[in-house]
Amino acid sequence: MFLNYLKIALRTIGANPLFSVINILGLAIGLACCIIITVFVNYELSYDKHWDNADRIYRVTRDFFGNDLKLARVAPPIGPLLQEDFAEIEDMTRIFQPGPLNIIHGSETTVEEGIVIADPNVFEFFNLEFVAGSRDSALATPNNMVLSERAAQRYFGSEDPLGQSLNLMGQVEATVTGVFRDLPENTHMAFEMVASIDAVPGFMGADELTNWGSNNYFTYIRLPAGYEPQRLSARFDDFLIKHRGADAPSGTALGLQRLTDIHLTSNRDSEWRANGSLSTVYTFSAVAMVVLLIACVNFMNLTTARSTQRAREVGIRKVVGATRGQIIRQFLGESVLLTAFSMLLAVALVELVLPPFSAFLEKPLVFSPADPQTLLTLVVGTGLVGLVAGSYPALYLSHFRPVEVLKGAAAGSGSAMLRKSLVVFQFTTSIALLIATGVVMAQMHYTKNLDLGFDRSRNVVMSLPYFVDLYEIYRPLRTEMETHPGIESVVYSSRVPSMQNLDGSGYVAQGKQMVSDNILAIADLKVDAHWFEHYGVSFLAGRTFRSNELRPEEPSDESPVTQAWVVLNESAARRFGWSPKEAVGKVIVQPVSRELDRLVNREVIGVIPDLYFSSLHDERKATIYSEPHTRYGRRLSVKLAPGNPQAAIAHMEAVWKRVLPRDPINWEFLDDRFDARYRADDKQAKLFGLFSAFAIFVATLGLFGLASFTTERRTKEIGIRKVMGASVADIVILLTTDFTRLVVIASVIAWPLAFYAMSQWLTRFAYAAPASEWAWLFIAAAVGALLIAWLTIAYQAARAALTRPVSALRYE
Repeated sequence: MFLNYLKIALRTIGANPLFSVINILGLAIGLACCIIITVFVNYELSYDKHWDNADRIYRVTRDFFGNDLKLARVAPPIGPLLQEDFAEIEDMTRIFQPGPLNIIHGSETTVEEGIVIADPNVFEFFNLEFVAGSRDSALATPNNMVLSERAAQRYFGSEDPLGQSLNLMGQVEATVTGVFRDLPENTHMAFEMVASIDAVPGFMGADELTNWGSNNYFTYIRLPAGYEPQRLSARFDDFLIKHRGADAPSGTALGLQRLTDIHLTSNRDSEWRANGSLSTVYTFSAVAMVVLLIACVNFMNLTTARSTQRAREVGIRKVVGATRGQIIRQFLGESVLLTAFSMLLAVALVELVLPPFSAFLEKPLVFSPADPQTLLTLVVGTGLVGLVAGSYPALYLSHFRPVEVLKGAAAGSGSAMLRKSLVVFQFTTSIALLIATGVVMAQMHYTKNLDLGFDRSRNVVMSLPYFVDLYEIYRPLRTEMETHPGIESVVYSSRVPSMQNLDGSGYVAQGKQMVSDNILAIADLKVDAHWFEHYGVSFLAGRTFRSNELRPEEPSDESPVTQAWVVLNESAARRFGWSPKEAVGKVIVQPVSRELDRLVNREVIGVIPDLYFSSLHDERKATIYSEPHTRYGRRLSVKLAPGNPQAAIAHMEAVWKRVLPRDPINWEFLDDRFDARYRADDKQAKLFGLFSAFAIFVATLGLFGLASFTTERRTKEIGIRKVMGASVADIVILLTTDFTRLVVIASVIAWPLAFYAMSQWLTRFAYAAPASEWAWLFIAAAVGALLIAWLTIAYQAARAALTRPVSALRYE
């Protein structure tokens, strides 16, 4: 019986090549999309789950309410104090990511971005596997360092790295005491070199590890199995009161994040690196299912449309004794067999497409069809898709009554209403995807063309080495670089545009009482006198700094109150209750000691507009611009003249090498840094476009097949109409009218769905493109879908209309 069904199924597939090709190709594309996105989703969901006790590890976070900071890092004393105060914390470790540091090995100096400074127990805490050295004693002394396999190969090649030395920033001679296996890619962490946290006081100051203001340390704790983290976090306010005073909870708060949730749910300030998005996982999972459903809908539509060709076969089978169950099994078998062919083609497509797809996403996605678990999933998936796609046609075809079929009464065209509903579904999803793609692209265009309030073009940015004296190095670098005609200006700032500005201080308007409740936490940025002119920033009121205002006296025991100057942005002026003009000449007081007894009285000399400093994902902050300071991050911006930049960059590098001969230069174009902030969104836009194209292609395949069979059924009608004088245009209009109505209905349904979905997506941006910039996409998507439908149907209709009437009237 099975072999008989198989033989009939193969004959049916071969006898209807157009039907078979459309279904196999459509299902193959749907299945391939589903497989690729499933591989991607599984990879995204796997982040950090490989660590021992991953479900019991939490990251400690810190929020500041005054300047709306939500930090992924906390101050260094918080971790040890939490472990001391709460017995339920089984273990704790801290990791400090200082940013790029110079590593000196022999005569070579390398800028190393993968270095971190951590507690000695970090390897045991995350159960990192060592390939050389002892994990337990690897960071036993302050001058020890542990490398990843990749870093050990980079610095020492085939030599044994144990016992070798590396110099950090010319300050610490570190001895390599261990080598650990490279971190997997699916972790939110990223490091290749680990130095001991015990070395921090030696090169960052004796009070660094007790400094509650240095929120630079990723801090992880491990809780007992089954312990609810809310029980611990509920007592964090009492912890802050104990260690920071009764008013501490009004200004800051601590929280916990489960380790395995960080990659997909965390988007805090100062993240280790850009995380993924749970909404992206959900979105692309839905898109994959939509493409597969459209392919299944094609199968249902085409099979029921062809019911006239199978009705007599069903009737004869029932007359000779076939039961309805046997007929259902036969048609389901045909569906599963056709799906099996589609799955084979889909696997081939995945093998072909996955490598470039993986490279595009910059993720090591792997698909192994020979793996037993994967093979089982493919087999089960083939069966399920085959049963889903073939269920309705099997039930529908098997219900024909033999007497009516053999008389010709049941030779209908299937459930016309269902087929129309399925066509509406196909085009609803296709139009919605088109709109989604357009909105994402419109937002990308908006982010890249919005006036940011400053000129970012032709800027090269770089960082000064950590231990050099800012005041000694900056002036000769700037002076010598600006001698070249290809360099317009060189300026300093503690952070450059495209970076999150996470620095901040407390300020009180002069005349108000110096108490905690009156202190406003406001972001600050250190800049030199030429920074505003360099970036083309206009002033709403006042002026920029003068050269004698750039290095005020620090408060001391002898002079507890000193004078300085600041420029505010408009939001900062508003926080003090001033308009831009009112702010100029006012004085704000900056306390620089916890006891509030050392103060800097800062005169406001100018007010500028709010700048889009980082990206449109982040809200513009109230910001105070003040003089350079050697303790803050040191970054240079070099403005190149229009034209060929190569000579100017070569001069810039030569000057750097003369002034800082031991420190390699590491520069970037500012435009590239901004582009990197939107790289994930750009990729999402391209993927939306790709999957929208797949969905529309599969829907068009189905529409082509459906139009072909519809035209075939109406061949005699077309012949008669032509005999009666109908033109080719009349015939084409006749056959396209019904489908046009369905696409219009699909557009009306798709519009509100797409509007809601994209309104939610745009909430990812603090500043979204106004609706006026993308509203036209709703009409454009509908018109595009109509054009696709018309072209597809008109081709079949024109072929039928151009057939000689005598041939049409001889049909059958």
